[in-house]
Formats: sequence, C-alpha cells, structure tokens
Amino acid sequence: MSIQGSLESIRRRAIISAYLGWVMDGYDALLVTPIMPLLGELFFPGPYSLLGGLSTLVATLVGRPLGSVIMGYIGDRFGRRIGLLTTVLGYSLSA
Repeated sequence: MSIQGSLESIRRRAIISAYLGWVMDGYDALLVTPIMPLLGELFFPGPYSLLGGLSTLVATLVGRPLGSVIMGYIGDRFGRRIGLLTTVLGYSLSA
C-alpha cells in the first residue's frame, strides 16, 4: 500500500469519526424537546411542571455554548486530552 492510499484511508476514517461525533453530540439536544413535559413533571410536580420543562430546555440551550467555551479554553490551555477527559467526567457525573 502506498503512502497516498494510507493517507486517504486515514482521512476517510477521520471524516466518518467527526461526522458520527457531531451526530451523537446533537442527539441529546434533540432528545430534550419531546421529553420536556416529562422532565418538568418529574422535577417540578404540580402546577409548575411546564415552567420546569421550560427551564430544562433553557438550561440545555444555555449550557451547550457555555460548556463549549469553557471546555475549548481548557483544551487550548491544558491540552485536548485533559479537555476531553474533563468533559467525559462531567457528562458521566450528570447522567
């Protein structure tokens, strides 16, 4: 196998990996919308369930860009591996 063929294979795998990461990243935001009333009822039972669901949606929409900025800074400052490990640890603790 030539070096050029090897690079094409690596590029192809990198593009597929990036695409799958993007799809899985957007999946959680897409999932929050249909289950918003259930989350509101779970965390804020009674007359405030709609408000609880709305606050869940707002927290998701605000938390994504804020987390991106913070984790991007950590990744640039301390290295991408530390940023990734911090993100995975935070996600694991919140789930």
